[in-house]
Parts: sequence; structure tokens; C-alpha cells
Amino acid sequence: AWIILGSVSVGFAQQQMPPIPTDPNVRIGKLDNGLTYYIRHNELPEKRADFYIAQKVGSILEEDNQRGLAHFLEHMCFNGLKTFPTKPSSNIWKA
Repeated sequence: AWIILGSVSVGFAQQQMPPIPTDPNVRIGKLDNGLTYYIRHNELPEKRADFYIAQKVGSILEEDNQRGLAHFLEHMCFNGLKTFPTKPSSNIWKA
């Protein structure tokens, strides 16, 4: 009974929280595949794009036929591009 009551009270507390305010300079959109994106112009770092990926996914949510896809996608973020063959993100980690 305590576990059920605890779960109910946590759910109730989450419903009472006000929404987190968003920065008016952030452009928010949603792609046809359900991916929500947030874009904001920054002056720094100069001549560079900085990005973060927050995904509502993970190995805990994968089906048996999807095992490893979340981990694979995580590592793909650190691969180089034709225009950045030196993998600039890996150079940042070495600094």
C-alpha cells in the first residue's frame, strides 16, 4: 500500500509543477518523425556550431530487435564529417 501511495503522491506533485519558462530567443519545432528541436543563435563560439542531443530513448526502452541502437546513435555524434574530418569534438575532450 505504501508503494502505491508513494507513486500516486509523486504523480500528483508532478502535475502541480508549473511549466519551465522558455527563452524567447529559442525557436522550437517538431519534425514529422516526432523529434523536437530547439535552435538558438549564439555569438560564441565564433564560426562554430554547438549542439546537444537530448533523446527520450535508451537501451531500457529498446525492443529486442533494437538492441544497441541508442548506444550506436550516441557514438555517431562523435564521428567526423566531410567538412570536419578531424573530429573536432574528440579534440575538445583531449584538451
